[in-house]
Amino acid sequence: MCHLFIIGSILVAYLSSPPDSDYVKLQRTRCYGTCPAYSVTVFAGGKVVYVGEHFVKVTGKRSYTVRKATVRRLFQSIQKMNFFSLASEFLKEKRVRTKPDGTIDTLLVDVTDSPTRYITVRIGNRLKTVKNYYGGPPELEELEVSIDKVAQTSKWVKGK
Repeated sequence: MCHLFIIGSILVAYLSSPPDSDYVKLQRTRCYGTCPAYSVTVFAGGKVVYVGEHFVKVTGKRSYTVRKATVRRLFQSIQKMNFFSLASEFLKEKRVRTKPDGTIDTLLVDVTDSPTRYITVRIGNRLKTVKNYYGGPPELEELEVSIDKVAQTSKWVKGK
């Protein structure tokens, strides 16, 4: 009888914790300069996998754990910003301007030599990747910064 209680307690604890298969991944690619290239995956259970590639302080793979409460807040912000409703890619910035004669036109601003950032989120059976080369919404850039902060990537990336 005691064994059933222990097994039941373990099962309840397992089912009430977020599945470790849920994750958010940030990948920063190279540019023609010295942009840091790396990826970091933060799993809902707190596990983090960092892979440094180029122009980072630490190259290679590192695995470590961060606080679950911090990860939970990250996932809440992803839900709040409606990540799954974002466009799949942002390549150019769209600017609307009013000319001196009062007419309105739209400019598409294109840039070159920037790193691309990919954010992939898996929550349950939903999976989406957003490519942000240039012109993504401010919330997307804030999410990139938040992922780095939660994953504590500065200790691996900065100060090369």
